[in-house]
Amino acid sequence: MIHPSQRPLARETDRNETQANQSPDGEQGQAWTSFQSGINTLRGQTWPTRRRIKAGDILSFTCFPTVAGYGTALRRTLFLGEPDARALQTWATNLNIRQHALEVIRPGTTCRKIERELDETRADHSWRHLSDRNHRVRLLAHPYGPWAGRETIRDLDIALEPGMLVSLRVTSAVAQHEPGAGVYGDTDVLFVNETGAELLTAFPAGPEHNLLTG
Repeated sequence: MIHPSQRPLARETDRNETQANQSPDGEQGQAWTSFQSGINTLRGQTWPTRRRIKAGDILSFTCFPTVAGYGTALRRTLFLGEPDARALQTWATNLNIRQHALEVIRPGTTCRKIERELDETRADHSWRHLSDRNHRVRLLAHPYGPWAGRETIRDLDIALEPGMLVSLRVTSAVAQHEPGAGVYGDTDVLFVNETGAELLTAFPAGPEHNLLTG
């Protein structure tokens, strides 16, 4: 599905604005956004540039609001216009790894075990040009004022328990000058329940929802 939400020739800086005024009735604390386009998605979550967005660009949007004392995270890959076949294939691979992660997050397992399963899933694709650009599973802490996003590192053997909040980030990178170059990534927040995990992030992922038109 293509949405008329971006226009060509806008700048990255035009899209990097704090979203606090979008929730005037919520208890929202510090918030920041990061927006990159095209090859700049390979730079990570850094400052925006004055690069002009053009048709066919891959777009990376990240938002980190603090809501009711909890740090949250949202990241989505989008395209302005129709991506080419290789970009769609890479995007689909990253989404498959994300879906697998959503299915294996459950009580009793650990971040380390989940990471190993994701590594195996990625290895099954065995694409020369596809690399791990940071897929990780982290635990979100209880509120700590403005710094609510304290997280465990991916390799700690902390068993997940019902009631925990989990941050999931699955990201793949295709190197510059390769077909489909750029970073494809999604970040979600999940609530661990008695049998698995509930996805709290309502913003949909994938090309069915995140193709934009000018």
